[in-house]
Amino acid sequence: MRGEFGTAYALATKKIVTDGVDIFLDYADGDLARVGRAGVEQNKVPVDAIVEMWLAGDSPKDVGYEYDLDPEQVEAICRAAQRVPA
Repeated sequence: MRGEFGTAYALATKKIVTDGVDIFLDYADGDLARVGRAGVEQNKVPVDAIVEMWLAGDSPKDVGYEYDLDPEQVEAICRAAQRVPA
């Protein structure tokens, strides 16, 4: 990333945006390109992993136990992920 943007602070640039699930690069011509998956900051777990466990039938309590999150955090992550179009 540093080489691509020519700065040691590439992740702080306004050319990188997120919709809460995916991370996008904003190119000069206005096109967006997906570059990665969003994760939970406190434990670096991909949002997809949390949502997939929940969709498979695990309770928010069980998912939270697996990833060191409160059940309320798991529920909020899953609700937010459902609002973002695939």
